[in-house]
Amino acid sequence: HRRGSREPMASDGGEGSFYVLILTNISVGNSRLNIQFAGAQTTALLGDARSIIIDSGTSLTFLAKDVYGQVQMHANVITERFYLLSKIA
Repeated sequence: HRRGSREPMASDGGEGSFYVLILTNISVGNSRLNIQFAGAQTTALLGDARSIIIDSGTSLTFLAKDVYGQVQMHANVITERFYLLSKIA
């Protein structure tokens, strides 16, 4: 974590300019996933599975398929846990 650092704006050659950061980890609930991004599939726009675009104007999140699969699996566990608790109550 670099406190107070500046990130340059990246241009993708025609689609616009973006702030691109490197994603180092993902947490779902209280669980840190420890994803190995080095082996993740790359995205066509950024060319690096760890790269994320910061855009305050959208609610969309794009992840490489293998990274998304890990996030989805952990989110499903949390969702199922809440569903089971609601059945008991």
